[in-house]
Parts: sequence; C-alpha cells; structure tokens
Amino acid sequence: MRKIERITEEEKKTLEEGYRNSKRAHFRGRCHGILLSAEGYKVSEIAALYKVRTRTIYTWFNRWEISGVTGLILVTGRGIKAKLDMLSKEDLEKVKLAVKEAPQSLKIVCENLSESLGFKVTKYMLKRLLKKNLNTHGDDLENV
Repeated sequence: MRKIERITEEEKKTLEEGYRNSKRAHFRGRCHGILLSAEGYKVSEIAALYKVRTRTIYTWFNRWEISGVTGLILVTGRGIKAKLDMLSKEDLEKVKLAVKEAPQSLKIVCENLSESLGFKVTKYMLKRLLKKNLNTHGDDLENV
C-alpha cells in the first residue's frame, strides 16, 4: 500500500489551512486526504471516507508529490467544450439566419440547426450563444 511518508511542518500547516479554510470542497478533501495518509491511514480507508475510488486517491498522491499543494487544485479547462463556441463564420451565419426566420420558436431553430450543423443543438446551447453574442438591447443579431 502506498502512502505519503513524510511531510514537513510547513507543508502540514499549509494542508491544514487548506483543509480548514478553503472555499472549495474538492480542495479541502484532497488536503485532508494527504494529511490522513501522513498520519497512517490506508488508501482504502481514505477512499471510503470520501466515497471515491482508490485510483482517485493515488491520483491525489501523485499530484501532491509532483506539484505540492498547487497540484491539489482543480485543473482549468476540464470537461467537454461547447460546440457552438467553436463555430466558423459561415456556421454563425447559419445560426443568425435560423434565429431570424423563427425567433419565437427556439425548438424549431434547434431542430433546423441540428440538421444543418451535424450535431445536436439544444435550447440551452442556443440561448447561451445568443446571450453571449447579442448586443445589450437584444434587437439585432449582428454580433452572433
């Protein structure tokens, strides 16, 4: 079984500070997990406490050993990127035209865009794109 063998007093204080005062629950849990390992808890016990796989705990350990406390922070840019944010100018024109044709029925607009763009477009995705790209008055679609 793997565990965190040695942590300095300064690292221990930093981890305790993160565990007690961080606004982010994931960071608090990771700090606490490292502290528990240093106190002699087994990986399986830490995993059971946080209801995660043991592989997750090993990942925390690896990140701690490579980057220290900063390795316990969530990495930015995770998750699936929004497809509508990566549209070409031609595709944005398709969106603009579709919304102008049926501005009161986003369901129909989504169905038409799904067919023409080749991936499912939801009302949520479309609303997000429109809010992001419309001017403050919302009366034109020139910025879409």
